[in-house]
Amino acid sequence: LSWNPGDVTSVSFSVISGSGGLPSKEVNCVLPQGSRYAYAGTDEGLCLVDAVTQSVSQVWTSSDGLPSSLVTALAMDRAGTVFVGTASGLAALKGSEIQETDELDMSVEALACDFLGSVWISSNDGLDRYHPATGALESYTAFNSPLLEGTVYDFAVDSDMGLIWLATEHGLWRGTL
Repeated sequence: LSWNPGDVTSVSFSVISGSGGLPSKEVNCVLPQGSRYAYAGTDEGLCLVDAVTQSVSQVWTSSDGLPSSLVTALAMDRAGTVFVGTASGLAALKGSEIQETDELDMSVEALACDFLGSVWISSNDGLDRYHPATGALESYTAFNSPLLEGTVYDFAVDSDMGLIWLATEHGLWRGTL
């Protein structure tokens, strides 16, 4: 998207599609990487998109180590590791190498990283907190937290305030990290 401020007639969109190397027209999530690049999660893999050349620089799929080529969510931690949520698990992109997280084999709906080094994951089973340093996984359910059973559709982590906001089928929730 580009435009001249104040001139609504100057608005123009650029489309990056299959001709630019995008493996699928279905883009499920996007994660900016500076002003020039962005990661795009598609139905057929994770892509690094170059906005200047309007093309895909690299594609990662299940043959490169993703648990599934259907990429559903993306998040980046403070160290620059990109966590990739897929239809059948979680992986981490460090540099250009994919590392699958064997402990997690759920369908990931949304991801966020907090300032404590944790990766928050929502799935059809609820909410999980993954600790990459130890491989530990905490699951939050109606039995061990105030959350009611059900789906967490989306969430946001406010690391500055130490909060997590959850959008669920039972309303909006706020918790302390």
